[in-house]
Amino acid sequence: MRRETGLKPAHFNVQDRSDTLMNYFLGAYFLFGLVFAFFYDTWMIGIGVGGLSLSAYYITKLAWPNSCRYQYVLSIVLGVFTAQFIYQLHGLFEMHFFALIGSAMLITYQKWKLQLPMLVFLLVHHILLSWLQYDGFSHVYLGQPDHFNFQTMVIHILLMAVFFFICGLCAFQLHKYHRIQLHQTARMKQLQQEAQLTTARRSSQEALEERNIILESIGDAFFAVDKNWDVTYWNQMAEKVLYKTKAEMLNHSLWAVFATSVDSASYRNYHEAVRTNVAVHFEDYFEPLHKWYEISAYPSAVGLSVYFKDITQRKQHLAELRESEKRYSDVFHFSPADVGR
Repeated sequence: MRRETGLKPAHFNVQDRSDTLMNYFLGAYFLFGLVFAFFYDTWMIGIGVGGLSLSAYYITKLAWPNSCRYQYVLSIVLGVFTAQFIYQLHGLFEMHFFALIGSAMLITYQKWKLQLPMLVFLLVHHILLSWLQYDGFSHVYLGQPDHFNFQTMVIHILLMAVFFFICGLCAFQLHKYHRIQLHQTARMKQLQQEAQLTTARRSSQEALEERNIILESIGDAFFAVDKNWDVTYWNQMAEKVLYKTKAEMLNHSLWAVFATSVDSASYRNYHEAVRTNVAVHFEDYFEPLHKWYEISAYPSAVGLSVYFKDITQRKQHLAELRESEKRYSDVFHFSPADVGR
């Protein structure tokens, strides 16, 4: 089984924190074995069995870093330490509580199956040693022979099994509620992201609507094109000035619609603005409509924005003014006074 390294933040580092906790407990268990060795001179058991147990755990952990095998080895190791302590203190009944401590410690991994290896090991240990003890084998310690008969052992084993079952149930329920919490957290995060996205879309939509209102309310005609010269915006004034509707222009190539304007002053200036990324201001005469336009084009990273207005009347007034000035000048130069001279 692969460790859920990719889910560490979501799982609050359950596995790593449990591993760290076990490092302290296993170290303490080994030291307990050395302390207990003082009572009956069981140094070889304390050092040998305790050292082998620690080696089995850490070698498995290093050999399969992406597996949870070491956790099942840990379960057996906790059972071995319990058997070691019982032997070192010659069957002292209180040493059996280390089995309960180890079972409770395994709950932190939130895996009920981890209770099984330790339970099976202790059942085999108790049954085997009780049989050897009642057959008269010396140096076999499980409990005090005068107080630990068959009936007591059966009750002892049943109570131990019940305790392991409760610890397994706690691990299962803890894992279940932890998963529920993770799903709720993920769902809450998803809802927050959706709310943020909705807010961003609403803000973007509001900004777009505000921009459209501004572009529609300005007096100038306006249109925008992308890098491919496809029209992306065409306001109402542009419709009136150039006699082209939005439906005719949006998403269509500007130069496909106005093919007659290719190589015109507008065409050259627009391309110059895009090429140099510098705004241009100029006047151009549109032959198909017989109109003059004052044009300002502003390049950007996404294309070109163009503002223009019809200045045909202004051009006509200027032309009329020049014609009037010319006629006045001609009359002045050909006045009677000049003729008499």
